[in-house]
Amino acid sequence: MNKILLLITLCFLINSINIFSQSGWYWQNPYPQPNELSDVCFPDSLNGWAVGNQGTIIYTVDGGNSWDQQFYGTDPLYGVHFVNPNIGWIVGHNGLIMHTLNGGFSYILQNSNSVATLYDVYFYDNNTGWITGTAGTILKTTDGGTNWQVQNTGVAVPINEICFVTPAIGWAVGLNGTILHTSNGGLNWTPQSAGTFIDFYSVDFINNLYGHISGSNGRLYRTSDGGTTWVEELTGTLSEDMYSVRNYDMNRAFACGSNGSMISTQDGGFTWFSQVTGTEYDLNALNTKNNLWVVGEDGVLLNTTNNGFPWKVENHGPRVWMFELKFTDFTHGWAVGDSGIILHTQYAGTYWEEQARAPFLLTSVDCINRDTAWAVGHDGIIMRTINGGNFWRRVDTLGTDLYAVDFVDGQYGWAAGRYSEIFHTTNAGLDWALQNPGTYPISYYAVKFVSRTEGWIAGFGGYIMHTTDGGNTWNQQTTGTTARFSGIDFVDSENGWAVGIVGTILHTSDGGENWSSQIQGTSELFHAVDFIDLNNGWVTGRNGTILRTTDGGNTWFQQTTRTWYDVSSVCFLDVNNGWVSGDYGLIMATNNGGGIVSIENEEHDYILPDQFYLSQNYPNPFNPSTTIEWQIPIAGNVKIILYNCLGEQLEVLVDEFQQAGFHSKFIKLNSELPSGVYFYQLKTNGLMQTKKMILLR
Repeated sequence: MNKILLLITLCFLINSINIFSQSGWYWQNPYPQPNELSDVCFPDSLNGWAVGNQGTIIYTVDGGNSWDQQFYGTDPLYGVHFVNPNIGWIVGHNGLIMHTLNGGFSYILQNSNSVATLYDVYFYDNNTGWITGTAGTILKTTDGGTNWQVQNTGVAVPINEICFVTPAIGWAVGLNGTILHTSNGGLNWTPQSAGTFIDFYSVDFINNLYGHISGSNGRLYRTSDGGTTWVEELTGTLSEDMYSVRNYDMNRAFACGSNGSMISTQDGGFTWFSQVTGTEYDLNALNTKNNLWVVGEDGVLLNTTNNGFPWKVENHGPRVWMFELKFTDFTHGWAVGDSGIILHTQYAGTYWEEQARAPFLLTSVDCINRDTAWAVGHDGIIMRTINGGNFWRRVDTLGTDLYAVDFVDGQYGWAAGRYSEIFHTTNAGLDWALQNPGTYPISYYAVKFVSRTEGWIAGFGGYIMHTTDGGNTWNQQTTGTTARFSGIDFVDSENGWAVGIVGTILHTSDGGENWSSQIQGTSELFHAVDFIDLNNGWVTGRNGTILRTTDGGNTWFQQTTRTWYDVSSVCFLDVNNGWVSGDYGLIMATNNGGGIVSIENEEHDYILPDQFYLSQNYPNPFNPSTTIEWQIPIAGNVKIILYNCLGEQLEVLVDEFQQAGFHSKFIKLNSELPSGVYFYQLKTNGLMQTKKMILLR
């Protein structure tokens, strides 16, 4: 029986890797993420990468049916090129060059000897490649990037893109009509002219004679003699900048640009016609090798399987402000926001579905189990579900805007809002009675009760009010500030925190008789606070701010979110698992408390990981040897155990203390083991991942 249970557990873990492999803060909505994407590359029909702002890397291993997230730093990334599913390069801000030999499982920094912003990277094979950037920069390597040499271009303008058809013959384009050509691998670059000084953004050649370039004001040019002469093409898009052009074959080509513009040709560029993309976001880059994909502004992803008839937007999820979310357990939760939207998940947030639209903006939500939840909002609207959201009923409209709701059980709840109005229910929200806190008309933005009798409200002007009789009477507490409070939380009747504008964080250990300021080094507007015990808490705010404390607020450190959108709510169930929501549909999750900030190890030029991850062994299938790689963000004891398909432990492959970083193990299986499916499981710091390997004798 134990073996069967272990086998079931192993199979569950294998199918759950995409849920639990990510750590730090990662996007759940919009899907796959909303940061601008600058470039995309598919080395084959299944594996693809796209890169962009905030250190964003997304990748797919199933042809774009699903995308996963990687993040390295927070600086923008502009170019990506993979020569096969394992070997690739990414370039970006301040001379950044990242190189991977294992499909992005880990990246090594390569020395560019440059502080230029690097825009594009192209490799002809595993060893020979070029990079372009600002100030006329072109770099070349012949050893896979171990060494990069500066090539003399004779220009000082940014070089936006580069293309080679052989190791010797290539072109590069840039601003002010710049076209450069080389016939000796870049040893010499000679200018070519299209008779214009517009900015060129993209170049693509299909052989040493035929190619296209694209630029501002809808301009495209073609050549059939290697660039000796360039002919302007009539595109009909003179108002749009064309940021990328790609040839599909000798006759078919595509170009995309600003405001969702897309054009294509089927006769080598003599005639172009517009295509409908379904988006108005800028489209920054095209991929026509193996798959037709487009990436752009706000993380837009487009795909077509029929030459652009039609283009399908692969992003999904609402992009309205999600003011608050709450989870009742590790899988079920609700989020509410602008336009009266109510979202629900029963998959820990990996998938959100829209359940209802209220007639007014919804500002707050609370739930006590998988079936019962309430939402409140403008014009005093109160919504309730008792069947998991299959049906939401408007139970009341109180006439004044409501900003917060809190229930202590299935019957007793409070809602706070404008004009000092507090409403209370004792019958699960069917009826609400007005309670008067006794203050002049101000707005209360937060409410927290720890029992049916004791609770607090916080709001405008530094007001915090306290009740010990269920809200029949309220007493003002001295806060020492006039800052507006947006969030309040108590873990018991004594210990609580309140947050607000100009970086305000107050703490009490005596139920609010005394409030003291906690210094955290920022003046951001804070929206929400959530503590799970006396020590562990999080604060969220403007410009993507998330702060965490592990000592009750004596010290706070800022977590990496890779977004500038406001984060207006936070909900944690334990020290590891939490969610936040905010502007532009933002919903992010973490399974390690928000992670640690990834840092650079200057001694070894490695980027330390910010996520726990077990890689697929390679080669796979194998006989008899293979390599396993893994990464851990925090030092700890590491175990890797080998199981057979019955769940029986065969061997402990690794059992040792390891520092944070990237690790690998070359293994050779016992010669007596037969061909078949085996499982290897990584355990460290309370985390566990499992993957399967195939031995073929």
